[in-house]
Amino acid sequence: RVPSEERNRSTKEIVRQLQVTLPSEMPKPLEPLTWEEVRELAAKEVEFGAHTRTHPILSSVEDEAMLHDEIVGSKRRIEEELGKPVVHFCYPNGRAQDIGTRALEFTRNAGFRTATTTSPGMNLVSKADPFLLRRLAVGPETTDHYFAELLAGLRSR
Repeated sequence: RVPSEERNRSTKEIVRQLQVTLPSEMPKPLEPLTWEEVRELAAKEVEFGAHTRTHPILSSVEDEAMLHDEIVGSKRRIEEELGKPVVHFCYPNGRAQDIGTRALEFTRNAGFRTATTTSPGMNLVSKADPFLLRRLAVGPETTDHYFAELLAGLRSR
């Protein structure tokens, strides 16, 4: 919930005070997919959307150029790697207070067709804003029966 610039400064200060060195590489269990892995999955019809470059709380990004780069830059980077349009976006943290009106407007104007929040619930076609889509939460513990109820619209959370 801390603005990105403050979060970055604080992290550097904590590292300095503790006199430690952050690892130069991500620990193996936490590594993201490589671009080669992303391209392999995309070739198998897995669709990738954008999620910003550095995962800031968008409502706290004051600099317009930085906000643009986070949203549009992340879209362009994936498009460059995959050679096809990126039409979906997911807001970091995804709560209304984390998105803000400026980020919502940047997202609407970036060439996306949809954007996802973390607000729980169904998206009614006649009422849903395609740039503020809600989610139905599922996980490994979700039973097939409960999942079917979610998909059928019998449950919304």
